[in-house]
Order: sequence, then C-alpha cells, then structure tokens
Amino acid sequence: MNSVLQMPFNYLASSKSKLTYVITSSLFTQVFLLLFQPYGLHTEIINPENTTLSIILFFQGIMVSTFLGLSLSQFILRPLFNFIQVSIKKYALWFLFEAVLITMMYFALSFFIPDLGNDFERELDVLFQLKNIFRAIVLLLFPFMFCIVYENIQNLSKEIRELESQLIHYKKNIRKNLSVETLNIEDENKNTELSIRLEQFLYAEASNQYVLIHYVLNNELKKRIIRTRLKNLEESFEMLPIKRCHRSYLVNLMNVNYLQKKGSAYVIIIENIQKISIPVSKSYLALIKGEINL
Repeated sequence: MNSVLQMPFNYLASSKSKLTYVITSSLFTQVFLLLFQPYGLHTEIINPENTTLSIILFFQGIMVSTFLGLSLSQFILRPLFNFIQVSIKKYALWFLFEAVLITMMYFALSFFIPDLGNDFERELDVLFQLKNIFRAIVLLLFPFMFCIVYENIQNLSKEIRELESQLIHYKKNIRKNLSVETLNIEDENKNTELSIRLEQFLYAEASNQYVLIHYVLNNELKKRIIRTRLKNLEESFEMLPIKRCHRSYLVNLMNVNYLQKKGSAYVIIIENIQKISIPVSKSYLALIKGEINL
C-alpha cells in the first residue's frame, strides 16, 4: 500500500484538465445536492421559513465556493508552492486542503448570503465546520475520480493515436526499402520448413524446443510448428521488421495495428481476419516503440 502511495501523481497538470476538474466539481455539487438533498437539506428546503430566494442563494453559494476554492487551489496555489510533481500520498493531503479551502470560502460567503434557517451562530460552531469539511471531501471525491479516469482515458487514446500514426509511417518506409518478398523459415538443421510472403507472417510463439508460426494463407489463419528456437528465428530475421516483444514472442510489425495498454502492461493488437492480442514485456517495450519511431 505504501509503495502505491509513493507513486507519482501525474494528473491535473494541464490547464485544460484543471478547468475540467473545477467545472465538473462545481456542477456536480449542485446536481448531487438538488437530487439527493442529503445532510438534512430536504428538511430545510421544505421549511416554510426558507424562501425560494434563500434556497437558490444557498445552492449558488455552494457552487461559487467550490468554483472559487478549486480555482484558487489549482491555478494559483499549486504553481505558487510548486505542488506539481508530487506523490499520490502528498496529493491526498492537498485534496484534504481543498476541502478545507472550499469550506472556508463558503464560511466567508455566509456573511453575505445567510445559511438556510438564518442561524449564523451555527456557522461559528467548530464541530459544524468540521462536518462541513467532511461533506466537502465526500462531494469532491466523485468528480475528482471522474476527472482522473477521464484524463487517463484521454491520455491512452492520444497515445494509441500517436502509435497508430507511427505504425503507418513505419510500414510505408519498410515497404519502400524492403526487397525481401519470400520468408523462408528453417528448422534447427537449417532445412526450410515454411516459405511464405513476409506480409503473411503474423507472429511466432515459443513452445519448449519448438516454435509455433502464426500466419495467413488464403484468407485463413494458419499455424505451423517447427523444431527450432525463437532466438534462431530472431537472428535470421534481424534485418526484417520481425522483432521480439516478449521472451516467448516474435511479431511482424508490418501487421501490427496498434499498441494497447492494459493496466500497467502493454499488448500488441493485430486485426487480421480476427483480433489477436500479443503480450509486450517491459524489457522489450522500449525496443518496440523505438523501432516504430524510426
């Protein structure tokens, strides 16, 4: 758990992501409080002593407090204190600080916008303000997690688009500069076991003393088992766009559609007749990305 908390917090760094967080949080507080009316709000809303105007001002005050508090935190205080590249643990403390800041903002507004019930003495109660901090944490948690997930999806989509563009460029260069048309795959005794066109080869998979060749023939996926080692094939394919992506896999980069991130791991996706997923180990990820970027 501690190792997770020490990981870098790589979100809410750009102005766009910060603005999304501020606006989403401000709107969410309004929608959540109006729909569910928690913390005794329902009783206050139906209380005849509270006018429609006071109810509207109350909700607007919360939205304004959230907007001003988060804007101050994200756009002024974080850059001022250089609170950008920090760990998850440290940002959790900043998240708590934002809840306190919003509570203080609302307390300041209560001097101009009376709380429901017009009981200002309650605003001065320490326990009541501590409860408000807890409520602010709960309300912020949902839009905060939404923004993190949304930003993560956006980053992954951007990365996939960039890799797809790089792959297209890579394939064009390979086809332009490559003179090999037929791929002769030999066994451990240097006997040719399979002859196919380079673009027909999809990937090779190690299986003990054998290698399973996956390829396309007559618009069908085929397999051929050959007695050899993956390292032997890797050496014979050194000048070709067939690279190792895992200790048990070689892949033809000409047939790769994109790289996909699954959790902390990557997989290579080949969409040829059917969708094929091939693991990419961390030790070969840089090699694959570097090859594509050539």
